[in-house]
Amino acid sequence: MKKVFPLLVIFTIMCICCKSTKATNSLPEPAFAESPNFTSSGSRVDDARKRAIDFESPAYFPSEWDAIEVRYATAATLPLSTQGDIADAYDDIFRKTIQLYAQAREDEIIFARDELISTGFIDFLPGYLKNSDKTALAALKQYEEQDYYNARDTAAIALDEYETLLIGAKVFLARNKIENRSPVIGNSDNLKKGDELARKARNEYETGNNKAAVVYAEEALLYYDILLAN
Repeated sequence: MKKVFPLLVIFTIMCICCKSTKATNSLPEPAFAESPNFTSSGSRVDDARKRAIDFESPAYFPSEWDAIEVRYATAATLPLSTQGDIADAYDDIFRKTIQLYAQAREDEIIFARDELISTGFIDFLPGYLKNSDKTALAALKQYEEQDYYNARDTAAIALDEYETLLIGAKVFLARNKIENRSPVIGNSDNLKKGDELARKARNEYETGNNKAAVVYAEEALLYYDILLAN
């Protein structure tokens, strides 16, 4: 059978993992800058409330959130000094939330990265996680600088990269198993379809479309798994 192993090498060069040590330092205690005192009535309250919602404070502290929301319902009719107290309450719950939120994102990233490393794919082509690792470290730096919104978005990009690399690694390893069993599997229609989907996954990844790349890669993996199961 004509060997197509290089095809998978090309695909996985775009999505490969490397060994590196797991971060051992916990996230720093957040230092939160106070909300500015806006002259517009209620704007500081609304800004503080929105920030707390954006980082899931209601989910982390539901009872405390409900209590603040009761006060917020009448904020527009209260003196500015009282509105400031309500804004402070939203800021306080945000301070408690942000470290938990950031730790949860870090845990997701580390889990995905560790799973990627556990595939053993690094034994084939180590050293291709540098960009993803840089993105994850950039998110941590933004968090430390209290740039929380950008940190959230950057962390999401890093997680997406690791998860995309993981499915790429699984495709590579499955195709490698097929290569080793080629006398048995032969040049079947399932193999051709799987390789076609792997090519599409590679092309989508190269254009920066991770979502489509993952869809094609998962479909390719399905065909490869059918071959290996049979």
